[in-house]
Amino acid sequence: MYKIQLSVLLLLISMVSYGQGNNRNTLSVPKPAEFKPGLLRDSLSRSQQDTGRVWLLNKLAASYWWRQSAGSKDLDSALYYAREGTALSRRLSYKLGEQESVFITVKTLLDLNKVKAAEELTNIARGEQQARLSLVLAEHFHNRPNDKKSNLERSYAYLSKALQVSYAIKSSRWEIESKIALGKFYFSSDNVDKGISYFMEVIKSCQKNGDLSAEAHWWSDLAAYLPAGSRKNAVLQLKYLKNAFRIYRSINNIGQMASCALEISFTFHYELFEIDSARYYAQSAIQLRKESGNRKLYKYYCNLSNVYYDQGNFHQALSYAILAVNNLEEFPDFRWKSEIYIGLGDIYYSLGDYANSLKYYKDIINVLANVDAADGYYIARRIIDNMVALNRMKDAKNFLSSFEKTNSTTDPRLLQHLFAAKGEYYASVGNMNAAELYYKKMIGMDPAAIAYADFNRRNTIAGAKAHYLMARFYIDKKDYRSAASLLNKFETLPNTTSLILKDVALLRFKIDSASGNYHSAIRNYQIYTAYKDSMYNIANTGRIADMQIKYETNQKVKDIKLLQQESLIQKRKISQSTQSRRFAYAAIVMFVIIIGIGYNRYRLKQNSYKMLEEKQHKINEQNESLNSLNLEQEKLIKEKEWLIKEIHHRVKNNMQMMQSLLKSQGYYNGNEDASLAIKTSQHRLQAMSLVHQKLYLDESTDQIEMSGYAHELIEYLKNSFDVKGQINYNLRADNFMLDIARAVPVGLIINELVTNAIKYAFPDNKTGTIEVILTKVEQLITLTISDNGIGMQSEALDDLKDSFGITLIKGLVAQLDGEIMFNSSIGTSATVTFSKT
Repeated sequence: MYKIQLSVLLLLISMVSYGQGNNRNTLSVPKPAEFKPGLLRDSLSRSQQDTGRVWLLNKLAASYWWRQSAGSKDLDSALYYAREGTALSRRLSYKLGEQESVFITVKTLLDLNKVKAAEELTNIARGEQQARLSLVLAEHFHNRPNDKKSNLERSYAYLSKALQVSYAIKSSRWEIESKIALGKFYFSSDNVDKGISYFMEVIKSCQKNGDLSAEAHWWSDLAAYLPAGSRKNAVLQLKYLKNAFRIYRSINNIGQMASCALEISFTFHYELFEIDSARYYAQSAIQLRKESGNRKLYKYYCNLSNVYYDQGNFHQALSYAILAVNNLEEFPDFRWKSEIYIGLGDIYYSLGDYANSLKYYKDIINVLANVDAADGYYIARRIIDNMVALNRMKDAKNFLSSFEKTNSTTDPRLLQHLFAAKGEYYASVGNMNAAELYYKKMIGMDPAAIAYADFNRRNTIAGAKAHYLMARFYIDKKDYRSAASLLNKFETLPNTTSLILKDVALLRFKIDSASGNYHSAIRNYQIYTAYKDSMYNIANTGRIADMQIKYETNQKVKDIKLLQQESLIQKRKISQSTQSRRFAYAAIVMFVIIIGIGYNRYRLKQNSYKMLEEKQHKINEQNESLNSLNLEQEKLIKEKEWLIKEIHHRVKNNMQMMQSLLKSQGYYNGNEDASLAIKTSQHRLQAMSLVHQKLYLDESTDQIEMSGYAHELIEYLKNSFDVKGQINYNLRADNFMLDIARAVPVGLIINELVTNAIKYAFPDNKTGTIEVILTKVEQLITLTISDNGIGMQSEALDDLKDSFGITLIKGLVAQLDGEIMFNSSIGTSATVTFSKT
């Protein structure tokens, strides 16, 4: 008995789940929730010769049809069960079951390339079934790769037939489906206006019938199928999506509002290149998705991460990419995992974390069989970039060789990645001729790559990115003329982002500096700085936007709660009204009795209230005066803080401009001592410039966080000397704040002592370690800089004490009211102690 009940239950579940396919796609076989052929066959063996058995046969046929889409060869099984369903339906005169069985039969025959048999079934069909099967055949011929012209003609013939049948039987459903299919047909045939006209006929029909949900759906579909690649179509796409969004908002369909907001963000980002608008709609889409109750947010987080990445805000990009990964663990989706991991690889590479970047790219390349080919070549190039950055040249060579052996292509977009990877590798090992050859091949592929590139994804370097890579190579090679020639074409190239524009401005600065065009060099450096500074501000802008969205959401929640409370109060009032009438007469009698007493007490209270109101009025006037003074004081304080930040900003910019000019001067100065003095001055300017930069970027306007400052200064000095891994740097710094008057001398002392150690402690390319320790114990600060180099004899140390650098250090220590001690027993060390205040 239990087994019979279980079989009936499974039959009912299979019928319901089979009928719950995506009814928006009427030309697709309904996809079962899960594929369990053994269980279905077991149910089939115990079923009766009734309509329930027909549904089981159709469910089995559909399951095998979908299984072949995943790579298994089960089309014959699908065809067998579909034909069995057709035969049983005809014996039972079960029209609905027969229509579904014949539909699956035709879909399977077409997949088996038995077109004539599918056409015969379509020709004998009648009514709505004939219209549906005609559309299936039209779709099949449209998608066939060979003899394109002939197939398009046959596709159009079946589309026309479907529309004629729908008119004849007056079926509004199949009339709509036929017109939409014709619209898509004309879009693929580059007749955009004709395609739009068919969609508009459907939309006007929905408007006439007042079907807002269907109207919004077709606006959204029109935007989705409109051909991309032109600004005109992008503007139309935006218009149609906003129409859909407006209608979904009017019917309170928050889930579809979220989907529309996401598509609008895509359009602004990849078609119109309006990144701020893209960020706004991406944030709105996330908030709406959450309000709809749908927790599947990974593609929404991924989209916002991509927007922040293209703005250069890598930290925000990273935070949303991590949110996407966490959400993906709850709702697995391999295709989006690939997209998100590629994004994480890009973000970590841009942050200089090459080890983590390489990890995420390798996680995807290890399952490359399931990755889109364009993504595969893009990932391979990025793996080479990371290996080069990590100085793993042998690994890069082996990986490149292995990848070429297992992958081949003629696609210009993919070849650009391969040639760029080879150019990067050969340049890194010093083979400039081979590198230039492959970079030229990359540029040679650019026109063809642009023609087929999908700029909606970051896996293409066609256009601006390719020209930037080769221009950077020429500048590293000091071939400024060739670099300038490439950059002169830049404004006409597609695929530009804020990141590339920033980097191109820096390249142009280097070209102008090398050619002695200092006026243009300064202008380009200011453009580079403006882009760089704006990327700092983006993070704050994003936080403000997030706060605004959260605020608006909280307000909506409060409004809903208020409405609920008002509704509850209204219900209580209605229930109490009947009881109130019962006591009305008694209340009137009681009112007459007490009215005399009440009137007397009323007069007494009125006098008291009047006195209290006068006092309250005076208190309010005093409060308003105090509030006005407080607001004015706060305004003055804020203005002062902004002025101080602006001063620090301008001081920093002036110092960097001085550094740039000194660097340019150093290129043309043949005197080694003069060049050394210029470079030393650059380091001192950078030590002071970092202080002012941190002051205008941080909240504090007069205090410096010393741990971060020391790390940035040591990193700058490390990169300024070409020691090729000869020297290791150990830095330990406590977290504490210093005012600017003490931070600048400390920075200059670190600069002088570390520079001396780099220059003199390790002659003849000896290896060693420089250690910098900055500690604070209560109010006493200790700075120790030591090396394990050759050390100094006492006579040399005495001579060194008379040098300009040591004299400068002593002056700085005196400025701090501190003490300095030198020790040369093991290497050389210097210890400076001073009070925080």
